[in-house]
Amino acid sequence: MIAAAPPELKPLQQAFEFDLAPARRFIAGAPSETARCRLAFYYEATAYYSFAGEERLLAAVSGGTKELIEASMARLRGGLPGYFRLSADHLFCLWTFANIDRAESDRLSTYIDGHGPLIFKDNLRDFVVGRGTHPLKILFLRDAMYAIATVLLISGLVLLARLAFLRRPSALLAAAGLCGIVMHGAMLLTALTAVGISRYAFALWVPMTLGISLSALWIVTSAGKHSAERARAYQVHDLLSWYS
Repeated sequence: MIAAAPPELKPLQQAFEFDLAPARRFIAGAPSETARCRLAFYYEATAYYSFAGEERLLAAVSGGTKELIEASMARLRGGLPGYFRLSADHLFCLWTFANIDRAESDRLSTYIDGHGPLIFKDNLRDFVVGRGTHPLKILFLRDAMYAIATVLLISGLVLLARLAFLRRPSALLAAAGLCGIVMHGAMLLTALTAVGISRYAFALWVPMTLGISLSALWIVTSAGKHSAERARAYQVHDLLSWYS
């Protein structure tokens, strides 16, 4: 990748490849998924504003924004597995609001202290460790968010299946499924293109709350309708049995 880069991009690609390698190894060895994604968005945000300024300026002056985009795409093509793992970490942190419990916070603090000089370490502890929340609260939050994600996913998939088979969905399913598609689509797009900061998830509270409410109502309504149809079928069967 470095050898194939044009001369004006070589310094930038070398900085990305070698100068950030310790940070990548540090993030990969984090003690939990929450710790890993919190470290990831700290280093991504810090590197965006404070890393390789001269090299980026050289690339921008030589070829403009096009050269910077080409450098980014070259790195993406050369590291797709790492990109997808990073995106999965961001997706996890988005759905759980990047909350960390006390045990995870303590392990992360110990992990940071156990590693030697790191780039951009000045504000690392204050940014990623935090005070930590009670483990039971974190467990409840994560389970609740997993349930919400699952219900919204089901609503969205059922809506898409109905449309794929040219079956008209009910208004309730259409609204619930649309919210599910918007929610999951926005979360996935954010994970692929940004970082797993909780405020990005909080910004989606309208489709989240509306979608889970409508989905729950659709499930209850569908279950009630199915029960009523089964009761009518049993009644018809009993009548036929009586007169036969």
